[in-house]
Amino acid sequence: MKRLAPFVTLAIAGLFVSSVAFAQGTAGAVCWTDGDCLLPSFQCDETIPPPPYVCVATDFPTITNFYASPDNFSVDGQAVTISFSSTPSTNSCTVRKDGTSIVSGIDSGSINSGPLTEVGAGSDIEYDFTISCTGAGGVPAVAAPGVDTEISVWWNDGGGGGLDTDGDGIPDATDNCLFDSNPGQEDSDGDGIGDACDVGGGGVTVSLSASPANPTASDTVTLTWVITGIAQGDLASSCDVNNSSPTWPWSGAVSGNTNIGMLAVGTYNFRLTCDGGSEGVEGLAYVVVSAAAIGCNNPATPCTGTQVCNTTTGVCANPLPIGCNNPATPCTGTQVCNTTTGVCGGGPIIPLPGGGGLPNPLGNLTIYQFLARALAAFVQLLIPIIVIFFLIVGLMYVSARGNPEKLKVAHTALLFTVVGAAVILGAWVLAEMISNTIEAIRNGP
Repeated sequence: MKRLAPFVTLAIAGLFVSSVAFAQGTAGAVCWTDGDCLLPSFQCDETIPPPPYVCVATDFPTITNFYASPDNFSVDGQAVTISFSSTPSTNSCTVRKDGTSIVSGIDSGSINSGPLTEVGAGSDIEYDFTISCTGAGGVPAVAAPGVDTEISVWWNDGGGGGLDTDGDGIPDATDNCLFDSNPGQEDSDGDGIGDACDVGGGGVTVSLSASPANPTASDTVTLTWVITGIAQGDLASSCDVNNSSPTWPWSGAVSGNTNIGMLAVGTYNFRLTCDGGSEGVEGLAYVVVSAAAIGCNNPATPCTGTQVCNTTTGVCANPLPIGCNNPATPCTGTQVCNTTTGVCGGGPIIPLPGGGGLPNPLGNLTIYQFLARALAAFVQLLIPIIVIFFLIVGLMYVSARGNPEKLKVAHTALLFTVVGAAVILGAWVLAEMISNTIEAIRNGP
């Protein structure tokens, strides 16, 4: 053992040195102090700060960047930009939003995420974006150091669960006084307008509503208002829309409606404020505009006639024929297609003189297939009889007890039994061969 100790020590040292060398030469390992990697297929990448730099494969697909800008959104329907890059340029990358592909087949680029929506006050919304790339031959790419293949974009509600214009902790979507802080949401008269906006109203009320309530970017929005408690002649000096976001063309009448057209994707706070005593009284219309549905997904541009809508592309198309009416799923063999139901079945039609025809009584079977199946059934019926005959022949041999005459009779019985069994089985095998050969010729290669 003492003689082996030096060799064991050398072996352990060799394994350690080789493992260190391999680690220094592979992707992700820190470069040597002179900026080199041991293996020729790796090089020191000094483009990814900060030091220490690492070894990357020169001939291996690598994801070099993946990020969102911005990485949060605070307006319903807002989109962010997803940027990514990889090497070499022959890579094929796929970016997915919550598991659904939004781009594929390119090595790098910047893409629009599509509208991101905050649903429900107080909810925490997160969108997950992932990337995967493959190089030549389908080799999966690895992420460069410091690059995550999964990033998240969050709804930024300032900690409240939605936009909060007056900073009282109540999201605008449910705040009964949008521009004046009232965290308690007090509403003494129960009119839906918070006391912070309604105190000392002096009998003045203002209502303001938007239609449709949840428009898309392709909808025309109409604002409707009603003011009570103020004479028409006092309206101009008592009411204004200057604190609305954005302002809108109020006509100066006590009631009416105005068409403000189509709005871009975003959140809008329309407001009409009137003096009503010691405090102002305001009508509020909180409008969230989402992205318009594309193509036939938009109720304004539906498909016509019998066309159906592809909900992914928004393109109308004729419906595919059902069942065997579709060229992609024809009937096989001798089956025929029922064009009404699209179901395959029945056999070929036997033509009659003068036109017309009768259904083939054999159904889907050719005459050769019918004979083969009939013989198969006949053979299954005769097999037990053949077995019984062999048993009888065996009993004849036993009962002969060496008697030449009886043995002769037993030999003859055995011969006929064997020949009969061979004829029956041979006929069935021959019928199967003929049927299969003819079917192969009919159906072609």
